[in-house]
Amino acid sequence: MRKKLLFAVFVAVLLVLFMGSLSLVFAAGPTTLRLLYFQWDPGNAVAKVAAEYEAATKGKIKVETELPAFTDWYSKWLADVQSQEYVWDLVVIDSQWLGMAVAGNAVVNLTDLIGKKPFVKQIPETMKPYYMGDPTGKGQIWSVPLEADAELLFYRKDLMENPQEKAGFKKKYGYDLKVPETWFQLKDIAEFFTRPDKNFYGWITKYGRGYDVITWDFAQVLWSFGGEFWNREKKQAEGLINGPKAVEALEFYKSLTAYCPPGWPTAMFNETVNNMSQGLVMFAMEWSSFAPSMFDPKNSKVYDKIGIAVPPKGPAAHWVSLGGQPMTISAFSPNKKAAADFIEWFYKPENIWKFAEAHGHPAYNDVLKSERFWKILPQNKALWDAIPFIKDIWNTPGYDELLTAAQENLNDAVTGAKTIKDALDDLAARNQKTFDEYFKK
Repeated sequence: MRKKLLFAVFVAVLLVLFMGSLSLVFAAGPTTLRLLYFQWDPGNAVAKVAAEYEAATKGKIKVETELPAFTDWYSKWLADVQSQEYVWDLVVIDSQWLGMAVAGNAVVNLTDLIGKKPFVKQIPETMKPYYMGDPTGKGQIWSVPLEADAELLFYRKDLMENPQEKAGFKKKYGYDLKVPETWFQLKDIAEFFTRPDKNFYGWITKYGRGYDVITWDFAQVLWSFGGEFWNREKKQAEGLINGPKAVEALEFYKSLTAYCPPGWPTAMFNETVNNMSQGLVMFAMEWSSFAPSMFDPKNSKVYDKIGIAVPPKGPAAHWVSLGGQPMTISAFSPNKKAAADFIEWFYKPENIWKFAEAHGHPAYNDVLKSERFWKILPQNKALWDAIPFIKDIWNTPGYDELLTAAQENLNDAVTGAKTIKDALDDLAARNQKTFDEYFKK
């Protein structure tokens, strides 16, 4: 009897232990991958597609997407890089942060994990050096393109096609009014339509000191005038960003401020979009991904009167500033292989199309060149047209110092706080010091 009682107690203990273990298994649930981006349409699109991953993995892995405000996105990521602690598994970074990420040992080398996957062949060749570029110069892969973006020219097509405006313009300038093919034509048109007495102006772009706006907006003018911020191979800024072509480009860029609405010295994304949406300007230069609200009847008075074009060419070349963001795997993640598997899943054609349909802009040829994609958002066709001309700036260690010097000096130059030559000389000296510190140790 005693043996039977002991056996029963033993079985009961085993059952309790088994049930406890079983409850722990179920309580643990699926593995969670944490993804950081920021709050806007493409971020929402990523979150929407990622939410389907748990079902796709039969409950084994889920993805939680964190979308802070744009102004908090960089600071959150930078704090994680500095702490070197696990917070996220996947981080969507701005394209120009990649040099910092690699130098800070904050991202995983994806050459073996991702490099030979079939979807990589779909990435446009002009995007690979910037979205997948290797700051170490060893031909490795550190990120995968996610959100493709470029500067686009938004204009009032109703005014461009108005017979009286066309006649008046031709009488004054001697050629037909049409979408500008050159920066000089854009200036003429901006001048013609600047009518302060009617609260209407010819031009707005992002001249402010915040984030990176004036640097990237000016870059495409600089390149199109034959100038450069730096020589990538020689790590040289002196003599380039303060050279004659750069001076000419900045003088032209500053001249356009004569046709801007009040508030232009501090203009950022919202000011550019709002000036166009409220019907206050003829031209606005803005990133493709910021365009949707211009075409939303709830936000725009001229939603049905806006045309979109590739930014014009200059006297020396035709370049367009690249924006957008690649996706990286955090070096601090304990789930690196699972994160790489998620990226591969995300890039399956059916999922990348879901991203596009939700107002993302995939860096994926079969999507970008498709009429199906062009019909989703008004700017999508112009984005595809701009891709042959895109170019980026640094993508290198020391990015933060390089950008700060550019933002301050370019804004000082266009607002008259410094002469153009003094501003560019200071920019060149500061950028050269940064390059020397990072590359000539």
